[in-house]
Amino acid sequence: VVFFPTEKQTHLGFLIQGPYRTTPARDNIPERDRSNQALARETAALLTEVLRDIRDQALLTADVLQALPLDAARFPAGAMLRPLYESARTALLAEELIPAGGDGCASAAALRLPAGAGLRELLAADQLGALYGAAQPIAFADESVSENGTPELWRYLRDEIGIGEVTPEDVIGRISSEFLQAQPDAWIARFYAFVHQDYALWQ
Repeated sequence: VVFFPTEKQTHLGFLIQGPYRTTPARDNIPERDRSNQALARETAALLTEVLRDIRDQALLTADVLQALPLDAARFPAGAMLRPLYESARTALLAEELIPAGGDGCASAAALRLPAGAGLRELLAADQLGALYGAAQPIAFADESVSENGTPELWRYLRDEIGIGEVTPEDVIGRISSEFLQAQPDAWIARFYAFVHQDYALWQ
């Protein structure tokens, strides 16, 4: 058995190997071949299983997510590899497959993206959940996921998966007297230090 690289651009951060049918010169993969389309669907199902396995081994990182099909424009409807894009999106929407701050992974509904310095240090998951009126704690995505460090992944999680951004202005706007009364004095001190760093927040 031998493996040949083909001219087929997958736009994936990982290799796909399988009994795909090739052109006679073995340099390309016909997208309209029904067998290839069926294999692509099986590969998409395998992708979800692999993500779960990587998570269960505590190896699911931002680098792994960046290898996924993130750009919808590169996986248009009807394309042979479109099922991989859809499979990854469905899995990230429904399952705990996104690295969260601290340990482990969380679902999209239980995460937010911090769009401002100092937010991770200021707000614990229970505080963030209380600010957003959630019935459960809400964590920030892991610090390896950042607007500057992983911009494509950040945009994907925000725009395609629907994880909301948290800005300092949003936090200030949500804080109530009841919330402040429930916090310990040490946190109140950190909060005023946080506000002191940005004069615009004083208003």
